[in-house]
Amino acid sequence: MPSVDRLISFEVIEHLPSEEAVLNYSASLREGGLFAISVPNKWWIFETHGASLPLLPWNRVPFFSWLPRPIHEKWALARIYTKRRIVKLLEESGLEVMEMHYVTAPMDVVKWRPLQRILRKYIFGNHTTRWPFKAVSIMVFGKKK
Repeated sequence: MPSVDRLISFEVIEHLPSEEAVLNYSASLREGGLFAISVPNKWWIFETHGASLPLLPWNRVPFFSWLPRPIHEKWALARIYTKRRIVKLLEESGLEVMEMHYVTAPMDVVKWRPLQRILRKYIFGNHTTRWPFKAVSIMVFGKKK
């Protein structure tokens, strides 16, 4: 029996054992309950969760996430999503998407402050973007049907 009115999930569902597990995850939300879910964006330049790549100790390989899904999922440590893929999954789980945004990268991994400031000001200035390659995550808001 559903037990919660709100479901907040930041960078979680990509770690569930399967996409089918999202059905159970969302089952706890009551009818009309609201959700906020973020997932890693496939079109971000770097793989956000890393990968177990042979002969390559550095697992933040540029453009690795852009590979076809079967190749990516063989080596990646978590699934990644396009807007279309996350909407399909959520709708199949009985959730209605009301709003979506590409969320830009905070640039907190850039340790040299002058470069961090430049990147934040001129490239990643807003918290959201229309451009998928500038977004580290996809943020989805909605309710249970």
